[in-house]
Amino acid sequence: MDLGNDTLRATAEKFLFNKDIPSRTLTIDNSKFPTYKKEEIGNIAQSGIGQSGVLASPIEMALVASTIANNGVMMEPNIVKQITTTKGDVVKNYEPKEIGTVTSAENAQILKKYMRSVVTKGTGKDSEVNGVQISGKTGTADQDTGNKIPHSWYIGFAPYEKPKIAFAIIVEEGGNDSYNATDMARDIMKNYFGK
Repeated sequence: MDLGNDTLRATAEKFLFNKDIPSRTLTIDNSKFPTYKKEEIGNIAQSGIGQSGVLASPIEMALVASTIANNGVMMEPNIVKQITTTKGDVVKNYEPKEIGTVTSAENAQILKKYMRSVVTKGTGKDSEVNGVQISGKTGTADQDTGNKIPHSWYIGFAPYEKPKIAFAIIVEEGGNDSYNATDMARDIMKNYFGK
């Protein structure tokens, strides 16, 4: 609560909430971090954990995970590395492009350690793959209508020491338990790393 809405929103905006995310290969809807009045203490507290008016896309959250994995440096998200002809001739390359530094390398390292401990000691245990040190963060997103089952989130990166991949998984109506999302992450990482 000491941080307040202004600081929470400013931090979210460093990660491009409420802003356009540049990408040469994707059109990305803006994620939203709300503005609250000082006396809206409950909403401010809830927004600090991603609830109460916070809206995030999977691309946004994968970008957050990749920025932490990349020592605080945000890279432009793209889903295409290269365009080639049917004969294999390169038509266009999409070289990695830096957006900017979002947080210090020191802060990113602290977050990386916490994310690793989520997998070794916490709610992300089901995502562990032998020989691949996965780091992640589980979460739950309420739906804004009625008493519907909440969505289950899991974001992360791997391997811990020299990350090659970041991910964000949302299981709609996956509930408060993260096992569906962590199981999916495990299967994706097994496939990606050939395990």
